[in-house]
Amino acid sequence: MYPLQLVKLNNELTLYVPDPALIQSTYQKLVAENTETIFPYWAKVWASAHAMTRFLQEEPTWIQNKIVLEIGAGIGVPSLSIAALTHKTIISDYAPDAVTLLQKNIELLKLNNTQAACIDWNNVSDDIIADTILLSDTN
Repeated sequence: MYPLQLVKLNNELTLYVPDPALIQSTYQKLVAENTETIFPYWAKVWASAHAMTRFLQEEPTWIQNKIVLEIGAGIGVPSLSIAALTHKTIISDYAPDAVTLLQKNIELLKLNNTQAACIDWNNVSDDIIADTILLSDTN
């Protein structure tokens, strides 16, 4: 797991995020142990996450009292920011370390209607139902 720090983001949300100064060195250590280690693109709060958060706060009809699924969430800023408005929120990423961090932030924020899930967007289960699907900075 990458070293974490507690950070207050622009939207008044405080989350655990990987320490940017230690991501590269931690990754290099992990690659030395396992050459197939994938770079943690999930470990950064991307500008698109802030944009998605602003949009959802300005347009709550997309998420209010709905089941929301975020795919490729990384740190999950959009979903964690709006989860209190949803009926249920599922925040997912393919990387187990990202999902562990999502769970830690769900517990920090005491979100009872929110769950973290390890989902590869190439193989989303048919039993996952959502009214709104969020994807930010995915291509």
